[in-house]
Amino acid sequence: MKKLNTPFLLLFLCLSGYAQNQELRCSNTPYFGFEAKNFKIQKYMPQFIAKKAYSNLKEVTNQYPEQLVESEMSVTSQEWSSFNYGKPREAEPQRYASIKKMDIDKNFSKLLLKIQYEVNGEEFAIIKFDIYSDKKNAPTVFVLAMKKVQNRWIIYDEAAITDLMFFMMFLKTETLEAIFNQQKTGNSKMDEIIESSKINNTFSLNQCLFLTKSVLEKDKSSLESILDPNRMFK
Repeated sequence: MKKLNTPFLLLFLCLSGYAQNQELRCSNTPYFGFEAKNFKIQKYMPQFIAKKAYSNLKEVTNQYPEQLVESEMSVTSQEWSSFNYGKPREAEPQRYASIKKMDIDKNFSKLLLKIQYEVNGEEFAIIKFDIYSDKKNAPTVFVLAMKKVQNRWIIYDEAAITDLMFFMMFLKTETLEAIFNQQKTGNSKMDEIIESSKINNTFSLNQCLFLTKSVLEKDKSSLESILDPNRMFK
C-alpha cells in the first residue's frame, strides 16, 4: 500500500452512527481502498492547559498526544525536536533560546478538541488548541497532526494544510461537535451543508469539507457566525 498522507485520511471517510460513546464507524473508501476505524472525538472538559513541562529530553516520553504538545512547547535542542518529529530536524537556535526564557504563565496552550482514529492498525490524532503568548493580545488557533510509532506519539507533517485541518482551524469547536453529531449548528448555511452531505442516509465528511470550502471561497459572510475568531487566516 502507498504511504498515506495522514491529514488526507479523513477527507473521504463516510461517517455514520455517531453514538454517545463518541465512536464513528467508517466504511472502506473507493479512493484509497483502506478502512479507518475507532474514530473518536474528545472535547477537553474540564479545561486542559498545556505548558512548558520539561527541562530536558530525558524527561520526555510522549506516551499521549497531550504530552507531545507539552514536549513541543518545551523543546530546547535539535535532538529534542527530532525526537518529537521522529526524524532529523534543522536546528532552530532562536526558538530554543526563546523557550528557555519564556514565562510559562503567559505562554501556554488551551487544548480544545481532539480527533483520534486508526488506519491499518496505525493510530493517528489531530488536536486543535489556542496558543496564548505574551507577545500577542489574543490567542491564535493551531492544529497539530500526530502518529503513534513504537508506543510514542510523533508530529506528522508530511502534508501542508489540508482540507480537514483547514476545516478544524476555521470553525468553532462547538460547531465541529455539532457537525460530527449531525446536529443543528445555529447557522442556516452550515445546517444546509450538513443535510446536503448525507448520501443514502450516511454522512459524508468529504462532501461536507468540499461544500464548506466552496462556501468560504464564494460567500464567507454566510458562515461568519461559526468561524473561529482566533483562526490564523482571516
